[in-house]
Amino acid sequence: MMKHSFLIGFLLLAFAPRAVSQSGSSLPQRDEIARITIDHNPLRLYTTESLLETLPCFKPATGGRAETPRLADRGLVELKNGEVIKWFAADTRSLVAATRAGSQLFELSGDCAYRRAGPAMRLHKYFFSKSDFPEPMPKRIERAAVERFLREILGWRHPGWMPLNELRRVALFYDMQGIVPDLLSRLDARKTSGWELQHSIVFAELVGLLGDDAQRETGLRYYRHLLTLPYKKGPVPELFHLRALTSCLVAYMPEETNKGLLRRIERALDRLRPLARNDWAAGTEMREIEDLRGEVRFRVAAVATIKREIMRAADEAVRLDALVNIYLNIDLRLNEYVALWALNKLVRAGRTGDAEEVVAALRRGMIRLPRDDARDALRARALNAVEFFGGKLTHGERAQMRTARSRFDPLSFEEN
Repeated sequence: MMKHSFLIGFLLLAFAPRAVSQSGSSLPQRDEIARITIDHNPLRLYTTESLLETLPCFKPATGGRAETPRLADRGLVELKNGEVIKWFAADTRSLVAATRAGSQLFELSGDCAYRRAGPAMRLHKYFFSKSDFPEPMPKRIERAAVERFLREILGWRHPGWMPLNELRRVALFYDMQGIVPDLLSRLDARKTSGWELQHSIVFAELVGLLGDDAQRETGLRYYRHLLTLPYKKGPVPELFHLRALTSCLVAYMPEETNKGLLRRIERALDRLRPLARNDWAAGTEMREIEDLRGEVRFRVAAVATIKREIMRAADEAVRLDALVNIYLNIDLRLNEYVALWALNKLVRAGRTGDAEEVVAALRRGMIRLPRDDARDALRARALNAVEFFGGKLTHGERAQMRTARSRFDPLSFEEN
């Protein structure tokens, strides 16, 4: 038996495909490339544009032979002269390129990759880099490049562990209305458990925040469908889904009420109560869902009132002042539920309307800031937003911004 196992192992090694290092060859230049495709990407190492930006930083490896990776992302580099190069990558430090003439192993120059980092590489690192020192969200990228990046990852057949928090932040910061059709296409009524269901809930929430009236109506119907799904035991506790559904509900307020979600929460509690007698984990989840029920019944219900008050204001200056009050923590009512909504409304007002009116509202907001220990930091937040929307700052105001640079300000150009 051992002889047979040894023989099988030897044959596998002998016939494993290999890439030979040939120091004379190199990857094509950018102007020689017609397009790059990704046919299989279980490792999520690149998007097409981030690979195109990275290619100049790969240099031929020296000496020896290297196995062509088996578990790897792969695709094609199609050249303008008609030639096609197959590429394989098992990590971000090496790449194998294969043509009819043979295969070549390339290694990444880290210094080159750092210096040449373009918008697609920066976005990819923010979304997928796993590090003790997280990458900052890139804030100085053209909206068209951001939209291409988001649409490509939303088009992946199996999104898997797509970072949902990063997706939400980038989409709202850049007000990515163009990805709403892609989000709608990912809403799959067959996904009733696990992370796939969690993805669908977040996608539906973003449709509610970014979409037009017709798109929001479609997203709202899907949200209501999500409330009817039967519970299926899986790797994700139902509490996670209920919290995500709470955020999704807020995105569709004031049109939607909290009644449907409250019924769904009661169904979860009915399932957990008999289990909680003998299962400590079920008891803990039950108590946390009971707390969430109180939030939805009272605090989330009040969100509709706040949104309705702001949206019904006939004077645009009044609406902008109310949104600025939320952004600058002057109005702290239900801030955890309305902050993202107010942020996106300000971004859209500055992008599609008159940015000078948004700047004027921010300057009015600075006069209303509370006179306490937080005033300097909030004033810096307002000044960052003024600069973000194209307003002019005095020398003294710039000095005031620097005193509170450590504070995270969503509407700023600082990447921290």
